[in-house]
Amino acid sequence: MEEKRIYISPERQKKLAQQEAMKKKRAAFRVPRKTLVIAGIALLSLLLLFGLLRLLGAGSKKVTVYLNTNGGEALSNLSVRPGKEVKLPEPVREGYTFLGWSLDDKIVASPFSTEENVVLMAEWEGIAYVVTFDANGGSPDNRITLNYGDEIQFPSPEQEPKKAGFTLVGWADASGSEVKAGTVLPAENVTLYAMWADHMFRITFDSDGGTNVPSISLKEGDVFHAPAVPTRPGYVFQYWEDADGNKVTEGTQLEPKDITLHAVWKQTTYTVSFDTRGGSFITAMTLQDGDKLVLPAAPTKAGFNFSHWEDKDGNKIENGAVLPAENITLYAVWADKAAEISFDSRGGSAVESITLKDGETLELPDDPVREGYRFAYWEDENGTPVEDGTYLAPGKYTLYAVWSKLFTVTFDSKGGSYVEPIVLEEGQMLRLPADPVKDGAVFGGWETSYGIAITDGCLLDPEDITVYAKWIED
Repeated sequence: MEEKRIYISPERQKKLAQQEAMKKKRAAFRVPRKTLVIAGIALLSLLLLFGLLRLLGAGSKKVTVYLNTNGGEALSNLSVRPGKEVKLPEPVREGYTFLGWSLDDKIVASPFSTEENVVLMAEWEGIAYVVTFDANGGSPDNRITLNYGDEIQFPSPEQEPKKAGFTLVGWADASGSEVKAGTVLPAENVTLYAMWADHMFRITFDSDGGTNVPSISLKEGDVFHAPAVPTRPGYVFQYWEDADGNKVTEGTQLEPKDITLHAVWKQTTYTVSFDTRGGSFITAMTLQDGDKLVLPAAPTKAGFNFSHWEDKDGNKIENGAVLPAENITLYAVWADKAAEISFDSRGGSAVESITLKDGETLELPDDPVREGYRFAYWEDENGTPVEDGTYLAPGKYTLYAVWSKLFTVTFDSKGGSYVEPIVLEEGQMLRLPADPVKDGAVFGGWETSYGIAITDGCLLDPEDITVYAKWIED
């Protein structure tokens, strides 16, 4: 078979060659479809990853909620995202009830959120519990309410129980262990039991110059057993007596309270002293109980005659007298001259002069009076007080009145209750009266018109004065 030939002109061949070259050039830059899909997926993955990273980066910022349990068991602080709510835990503290968490002294709610670091403070309230004081055979029982952590305080002496024949010595718990005042008890109701001991009282002995006698203790209901008898030179022990002079002997039933007994002595030797009242000196003498008095030679005194001896009561003592077995002073009585005494009342009422015979003692007249003053005593020209019963040797004397100025303290309660004035004498401390009362005000003390505070026990100038109440509005 004859082969057919196709004729292509040179121009056509050139054009075809150009088209073929362009196809090859385009083919060099063409990406396969599969490659494009893979590239698209990779790009999308990168975009998703970038978005996720941005999201995670934004969520990584956190704030801290610090939990101060304020004495409770420690809790871990909370780390949360800003603005995200979180449930707050509840701490535990023995003896207390949890009230909540506070911020700036205000309780916050749970769940809780914050935009910044904060410190939350646990708020607590002590649990109240009852302490019962069981009188344990005495009476009365008592009870108090305490909060956890409070120190226990026992009933006051007025409230503590009593038990006949016994003394309260303390309080014990159920195990019998003693509980001291100020103890902090567990946070639960507690019963304490009174601890009793036999009621003991002490007897102390005052031997009044004799040998020492140790004190003894007796139980309530015991009778007195006399201790060893004390001794004292020149005396014989008689018995013991109480402060009222009641004789206390073997087997006496004493009131169950501390007491001091005093020794009663009979003197076996005693001293007779002689006061010659300005005469010559006479030596004292010692006598035995029952001895007769042998008086010494009479003393002498210029210008006077000795009359006799007398005791302090003015009883004449003669030679051969048997005196009581106790130390005594005898006084010389002189005759002839007398003491002339005049009185200067220094502005008070007049007092008549008196004359004393030698040997007489001074019997002072009725006290003079002076408006605004209280009579204190008489004194001589040297300022020495002169008392009733003083012996004045013959001569002339002037006695001078000594006065204490009186003044009145008046109380102006400024609308409060009435307060009686007080009259004081010079040098006497002021004892303030009971405080006045006033509706709607609290008494704040007394003061002068110059605002000077007046206090109990102060000394005021001896001039009439008015003091004023200070009030504080209630």
